[in-house]
Amino acid sequence: MVLNQPYVLIWMMAWSLSSSIHASAGEAKYWVFFRDKGGRSLEKTSDQIQSARLGISDKALKIRKKTREAGRLFDSSDLPVESAYVAALNRAGFRVKTKSRWLNAAVVITDAIRSRQLSVFPFVRMVRPVASFRDRVPETERSGPRRLGKKNSGKYDYGTSETQVSQIHVPEVHGLGLTGKGIRIGMLDAGFDTENRRAFRNTDIVAHRSFIDPEFLSVSSRSDTAGQKNHGTEVFSVIGGFDEGELIGPAFGASFALAETEWVSSETHIEEDWWVAGIEWLVDSIGVDVVSTSLGYYTFDNGTGYTYADMDGRSCVTTVAANMAADRGVTVCASAGNEAGTGWRGVLSPADGTGVLAVGAVSSEGTHTGFSSGGPTYDGRIKPDVSAMGLGVYMINPDRMDVSQYLFANGTSFSCPLTAGVCALVIEAHPDLRPEEVREALRMTASQKEAPDTLLGWGLVNAFEAVFYHGMVFRNFSAIQIFEENRYGFQFEILARGGLKSESVSIEYDAGISGSSRIMAARIPDPARFLYEVRFPANLESRKIKFYIQAGDSSGMTYRSPRGAPEELYTLSEWVKIPPPDSLSAGLRFKIRQNYPNPFHATTWIEIDVYQASGFKIEVFDLLGRRVDAFDAGILQEGRVRLEWNARNAAGEALPTGLYGCRISSDDQAQVIKILYIK
Repeated sequence: MVLNQPYVLIWMMAWSLSSSIHASAGEAKYWVFFRDKGGRSLEKTSDQIQSARLGISDKALKIRKKTREAGRLFDSSDLPVESAYVAALNRAGFRVKTKSRWLNAAVVITDAIRSRQLSVFPFVRMVRPVASFRDRVPETERSGPRRLGKKNSGKYDYGTSETQVSQIHVPEVHGLGLTGKGIRIGMLDAGFDTENRRAFRNTDIVAHRSFIDPEFLSVSSRSDTAGQKNHGTEVFSVIGGFDEGELIGPAFGASFALAETEWVSSETHIEEDWWVAGIEWLVDSIGVDVVSTSLGYYTFDNGTGYTYADMDGRSCVTTVAANMAADRGVTVCASAGNEAGTGWRGVLSPADGTGVLAVGAVSSEGTHTGFSSGGPTYDGRIKPDVSAMGLGVYMINPDRMDVSQYLFANGTSFSCPLTAGVCALVIEAHPDLRPEEVREALRMTASQKEAPDTLLGWGLVNAFEAVFYHGMVFRNFSAIQIFEENRYGFQFEILARGGLKSESVSIEYDAGISGSSRIMAARIPDPARFLYEVRFPANLESRKIKFYIQAGDSSGMTYRSPRGAPEELYTLSEWVKIPPPDSLSAGLRFKIRQNYPNPFHATTWIEIDVYQASGFKIEVFDLLGRRVDAFDAGILQEGRVRLEWNARNAAGEALPTGLYGCRISSDDQAQVIKILYIK
């Protein structure tokens, strides 16, 4: 883990959860890796049914399709750990605390002598200690460069955070209208204090879950020790905060899922098993596009640790899990570490991963800091990959709630979220990019791309160049319906570095009638934007229209969206926000979308496309048809509305695990979806 505040590591603090979270004296945690999944295999069924059985959300499934072909979207790592193996360990007196289906492993608490007995079980492949945090903490800056004011010519006043975001050319990207909107970012850190913080007033937090005890308690149900929420709050504010005139993060428009996976204690007992559980949840249940982690591991509870030889991109536990996340289509960013000058060689785990974007730290002048870990990895790869500002970074002061609620601090903990925010901007511009293509965009547009080294990698990040590395940006897709002409149309915007040839913009479509046809796009007058519209022939069914967009620039290059066209195509029904004509004539007022995440653990979100403003009522029923919860949502206006449900009844009592029906009604109309709740 890469902590960067001396006050985070408080050496005299209360330990309110020690009895339920940590091992007794002389005991430690051990990974127990199993040989197989108990003889089980994946059933042959549709992807949708398979994902539902495995607890993989629709969003996660869509992201997987970036890196996996049809027919291999799932593998044995998606199957749960064999329950009989876990039961056998429990019967033998070993306390099983955490399970990982990705790694096919469980974590047990025992002493060093008894740990040797674990290898006797015939189903056990390997036993190794759980890694903990031991990291050098760079000195915190209590003061720094004063407020710079609004220097850039963009639309926002970045205040003192101007230096850290301008250095990596974020304001230019914000000026294009890219802020991370539509992208989900998963954060793995300590606690997150977002209540009553100006910088988080409008931040979209889709999920927040604690992994710091065996029961994976929700954040609200646990009392925190002093300093528990400091580091996570700081890191989160750097990437997603928005307090104009003070602090603006590169991806303030994104949605965030917060996984609390580190416990700040007098023993800095922060372990990789919670980290692995957290990233599995973020990737499979929440369906994040980007993971940002300012944590790193290289020592064990028993006093031993990883060696430089283990930093080969595939050996450490968190590294393996991070690589598996990348294989599932997720871009993973990790702090390189603060170990320079300590005798430790290389970056920390999981930053050494082959599928991980490791981030080093520079000063405001762009020079290497004295603490930022360098490479190469043991197998000779350049690390870090890229760098961003990590000295004197401006962020929330978690100890203050008044007007002085900001401070400056040091560490690769903060260069990482700056870079992860840029990754979110790149993916917003090109949603179909695979993780390796995102890494390539950042590397090949960085300041040292011609001569990378093991201090800064490919160099200082350049967000603007990275956004256009893979070509033009096609965005703001919007299907329209022209009622008087009984046909559909489609609008979109193009962002280009320059030289866009308007006469080259067209759509190639197939409506399943007589092959493909081409329609030239007409530009919609707007001096500030390159907006275009096409209108499909009358009487075509929206669900049958498939198409791609094509445009050329003055250099003769032609770009298509989606990039895989013509093999990959958009379907108009993906973008239609209003019902087809027959539904409108029938007076349909709304449509329910499937909740996410589904299955869910604590809370889930239900989206409703409202076509006609009216009053709505929500009711939840169990499998026996008994109503277990009901409430009025009030008058909902036209547009997409999102409602939250926490699996509790009207009395506030938690409901049992199970399948529930959610009925949403408006006057004489009602629709139902199925929701799976797992405690």
